Amino acid sequence: MSSLDTIPPERGDSRGVAPATTVPLLVVITVVLSIVTITGVFVISDDVEESPPQTVVGVESHSDGMLRITHEGGDPLQTEDLSVVGPDTERDQFGDRTLTAGESIDVAIEESGTASVVWESGDTSTTLEEFQAPGMGNWTELRTKLKNDEDITLQHDYTLNSANYNKEVGSGWDPIEYSGVLDGNGHEIRDINITEPSDSEVGFIKRLEGEIKNLDVTNFTVIGAKDVGFISDSPGGTVSNVNIEDATVNSTGVGNPKYSKGGILVGDNDGTIQDSSVSGTVEGENQSVGGLVGEHTGTIIDSSADGNVKGDNKSVGGLVGTSYGKIIDSSADVSVTGADWDVGGLVGNSFGNITESYATGDVTGGEYYTGGLVGSHYGNITESYATGDVDGEKRVGGLAGHNRISWYNNSVTITDSYATGDVSASEDWVGGLVGLNKGKIETSFAVGEVTGASYVGGLVGDTRDRGVNNVTDSYWDTDTTGQSNSDGGTNLTTADMTGSGALNNMVVSSSVWGTTGDYPVLQALDEQTELDARD
Repeated sequence: MSSLDTIPPERGDSRGVAPATTVPLLVVITVVLSIVTITGVFVISDDVEESPPQTVVGVESHSDGMLRITHEGGDPLQTEDLSVVGPDTERDQFGDRTLTAGESIDVAIEESGTASVVWESGDTSTTLEEFQAPGMGNWTELRTKLKNDEDITLQHDYTLNSANYNKEVGSGWDPIEYSGVLDGNGHEIRDINITEPSDSEVGFIKRLEGEIKNLDVTNFTVIGAKDVGFISDSPGGTVSNVNIEDATVNSTGVGNPKYSKGGILVGDNDGTIQDSSVSGTVEGENQSVGGLVGEHTGTIIDSSADGNVKGDNKSVGGLVGTSYGKIIDSSADVSVTGADWDVGGLVGNSFGNITESYATGDVTGGEYYTGGLVGSHYGNITESYATGDVDGEKRVGGLAGHNRISWYNNSVTITDSYATGDVSASEDWVGGLVGLNKGKIETSFAVGEVTGASYVGGLVGDTRDRGVNNVTDSYWDTDTTGQSNSDGGTNLTTADMTGSGALNNMVVSSSVWGTTGDYPVLQALDEQTELDARD
């Protein structure tokens, strides 16, 4: 925000009256002026110029081309006397009203360059403020470059000036296959609304085989059938430092079996996503619905999702709906609701590995497999946790609803992980950490309250034919879980599991875990714990 005092009014009058010989005339003039003042009628000679107001004006320009002019004190301004003069354009669009201290008016500047706020009345004008206008991005030019697979570095923000994408009419945004490098350069794309509910591969970018980086996106809405997101399909592309806010994604699903594959950032990802975040709402009628990605077979690193995810079928997750790939150092603070199988705070159905990741949102599942971190799990979970409350029908766990065996009949392992949320199920196989366990659990714990109909345990509801020996150096809090039994693990009290002595009582590695005044935390995911560990 910058401001500049206006030029003071000119002083002086070239007209005079002789002092001694014109007293009667002065009396007459005084009477006439009094009458004029009382009646509200002012007669000013055409030869007299109006002086500029004594006003302080502030100007704030934004990289999307919008300019805000603010009255910061002094004489009122008539907006009809104001204009903005910019490169190859003059704007006079403020209407007719009085602008007083604290009030502001907005105007769009299309071209970049030096511009001025000008006050003008009659033959008098003055520049109140001069500034550099960043200009507004040109959609047509950007679209052409994307279609030509050009490498692009944005110099402006972009606001999509079409209400909806409509391919029949030809207005709005046509999804594009892109294999170049789009560097947002810290700029923003906003107000995208793409509505094609019966189509697949619906998004700002239809298929990404190149790279998108350093880009912000706000107020993004997309509705499609399958492979729906900002990027509908990324078979090998790279996304880094892309942040999307205020997003709405709705995927209706197609095929047999039906898939939605809907996510805010990518619908179907087989590429790399790094240092990226999304916030908003995702809904899908069929499987593979996630906050960040619908279906994932690539790599996700240091990325996050925030908001709400709802699915009417299988594989619904706060970050990813269905994952066959790697998830590293990533998180979801998402309220997740699923109506059928495989519902998780981070991943609905996970076939890949999850490392140093967590979920904090509440999870409400359907008939089978509901977990605070994952619903069903076929890979390995390492140094991860879930803190949200979990509710479902069968096979419900604070971390995982079902810890399965791999496709090759090998046991999968949950290592150095924990769950703190309350866990409840209307039916069977309910555990503070895992509802139904067919894999291994090592150096992990659970502390949330656990309730269910049968096969209920403080740590594990049921290990089935795998046996309790598959659970080693893992614990549950009998005071907080409300459970004295578990199908595997060791029961401890709150006093045993908290404070400086917790690591000795729980027999876990001090290189992985750190102590606080509460339960142990993972050093890789807790900065404060790292500080405590060095003290």
